[in-house]
Amino acid sequence: MIQSALLLLATSFSPAYATEDSGTTRLPVYAVQRFDSQWVLRANEVLIEKRLRGRVLEDVAAELAGFGPSAIQAYFAILAGTVDGPTAEGASRPSPDAIDPNAVLFAALGRMNPREVAAHVAAAASGEASIDVRLVAMRVLECVGANGGFDAWAQILDGVLPEQFSRAYVQGPCERALAAVVSRDGSSISGLKTRLQKLAPALQPLVLRALAASRRPQAVGVLTAFLGQSHDLDLVVLSCVGRLVEEALGDLPEEDLTWIRPFAEDTDWRVRREAMLVLGRVSDWRSHAVITRALADEQRLVQQAAHWALARMTRADFAFDAGAWSTWFEHEIVWYELNGPRFERAIASQDPADVLEGVRELAGHTLFRHDAARTIATLLASPQSDLVAQVCLVLHNLRSPAACPALLAALESVDASIREAARATLAVITGLELAPDPVAWKRALVGT
Repeated sequence: MIQSALLLLATSFSPAYATEDSGTTRLPVYAVQRFDSQWVLRANEVLIEKRLRGRVLEDVAAELAGFGPSAIQAYFAILAGTVDGPTAEGASRPSPDAIDPNAVLFAALGRMNPREVAAHVAAAASGEASIDVRLVAMRVLECVGANGGFDAWAQILDGVLPEQFSRAYVQGPCERALAAVVSRDGSSISGLKTRLQKLAPALQPLVLRALAASRRPQAVGVLTAFLGQSHDLDLVVLSCVGRLVEEALGDLPEEDLTWIRPFAEDTDWRVRREAMLVLGRVSDWRSHAVITRALADEQRLVQQAAHWALARMTRADFAFDAGAWSTWFEHEIVWYELNGPRFERAIASQDPADVLEGVRELAGHTLFRHDAARTIATLLASPQSDLVAQVCLVLHNLRSPAACPALLAALESVDASIREAARATLAVITGLELAPDPVAWKRALVGT
C-alpha cells in the first residue's frame, strides 16, 4: 500500500509574466514535490538500460504490471518526472538493443485494471499538479482507455485555467484521452449530455470534438443537444456531427436530420457553410434543393461548400451548374422510387439471378449507397462462402459504415473464410486493423 504521503503536492506558485515576443501573459504553473518509494526504486531497478537490453517489451511490462496497483502512482510519477527515473545510465537514450523505459511504463499501465489506473492517475494529477503533469496523465488515459474514465478525465482538468484550453498542446492530449475513454466505454455516453452542460464553457468544444473522434453512434444525440446555443458552438457541433456520422454511421435518420437542416439557411454565413459540409457528409439527398440553391449564395465560401457537398454525396460533378444538378437528382430519385423496392425484394428472394441483378442495380446508384449497403449486407447471413465473398467485394467498393452491423455479425460465422472476408471489409470501411475477433471489433465499434 502506498503511503498517504506518496504524492504529497506542494504548491510553488509562479507569478504570471509576459512573453518576450507577444507581450501576452503566460499562465502560472505549480511545481509538484518529488518523492521516493519502494515502488519507484523497484521500477528503476527493472528499467536500467543494462536490464532492458535484448528483452521483449511485453515481458518487461508484464513484470512491472505484476507489482500490482500499489505501484501505479510510482510508475506515473516516473513518467511525469515528479520523481527521479532510472539511474543516469538508464535515463540516457536507450541503445538500439534496449527498450525505451517510458514505453515499458505505458505498456505496464495498459496491462493493469483501467479503473484503478484512472483513479490513481487522477489523484496524482489533480489539485495543484502542473499542466505538464496533467498532460502526462492524459497520455496515460489515452493508453489505457479506462471504463468509466470520464470522472478521472474531468478530475485531472479541474482547476486548469480556461485560457490554457485554447492552446493546441493542451487540446490535443485532452481530446485524444477522452476519445479513448469513450471509445472503450460507450455506455458512458448516456450520462454525458447532462454532465457536459455543467462543464466550463471553455471545455465544451474540446469534449464535443473528442466525442466525434470516439466513433460512437450514441454520441450523435449528445452533440445535437448543443445546437442553437451560439453560432460559435454551432460551428463546432456541426463539424463534429458530420465527422462522426461519416465515419460511424454513413447517414442519419430523419429525426436527427431535422436538427441539422435549418442551419443550411442560417443568417451567419459561417454556419451555412458548415451545414452544407455536414449535409454532404451525411448524404442527405433529400436536401438537394437547398444545397443546389446555395450554389448562388452571396458568400463564395458557402457556394464552394455546397458544390463540395453535392459532389461528395453523388460522386458526380456539374461544377456550379444548378440546373444540371437539379436534373441529375430528379432522375436518380425517380429511378429509386420506381425501382428501389423491386430490387430490394429481388435481393431477399434468394434466387441467384434476381439477387445478382438487385445487387448490381442498387450498388450502381451512389446517391443511395447507404440504403443499398444495408440491403446488400443482409446477404452476409448466407452460409455460402462464395456469395459472401462477392457481397464483401461490393461492400468494399461502397465503403458505407451502414454495413458494419451485418459485417460484425458475419465475424461470428463458423466458416473461417467468411470471417476473414468480413474482417477485411470492416478494415477497409473503418480504417482499423484488427484480427477477425468479434469481441475486439464490437469493443472498437460498439463499445461492448
